[in-house]
Amino acid sequence: MKRALTLKAIAAATLFTACTLPASANTETPAADTQSKAAPELVTIAEPEFVREMARGYGSARVSQDATGDPMVAGKANGLGYSVFFYGCEKKKDCNALQFHSSFDMGKPVKLSLLNAWNVKKRYVKAELNDKGFAVVHLDYPFMGGVTRDNMDSVMNLWVMLLDEFATHVGYRK
Repeated sequence: MKRALTLKAIAAATLFTACTLPASANTETPAADTQSKAAPELVTIAEPEFVREMARGYGSARVSQDATGDPMVAGKANGLGYSVFFYGCEKKKDCNALQFHSSFDMGKPVKLSLLNAWNVKKRYVKAELNDKGFAVVHLDYPFMGGVTRDNMDSVMNLWVMLLDEFATHVGYRK
């Protein structure tokens, strides 16, 4: 019995010592901790070529201009056309926000209740009815403070996924 208590006391002392040693006493350092990671590069201005490059990862895309002369990207993903409009531009460049936009001509006006149902369920994109009765979906994306490539890729992925969902929701695609 004494031997069992002695072993328990030794085990407890060992555990206590291991838990109270300073971190520097640990001689095994994980490899990930020994390498410093560089901070991801921030893109601080919505540049058309950067947006086109990211959009091309999801389909076709080209840079053009909107009706006011501001830059825009016209793209196609999974067979669905969309535009990326640039906002907050100074002298047609140095823009600080984007709007992903697509509209669907259903041959007849879409019911507002269908678009309202979408808006209630979806957080990042909004739907509306334009003056021609087309179903419109858009996602706003600010660049203020900068974005990383990974962040922009995530937004592109989200946009393409939600664009496809919207086309199905309004009956454009079955």
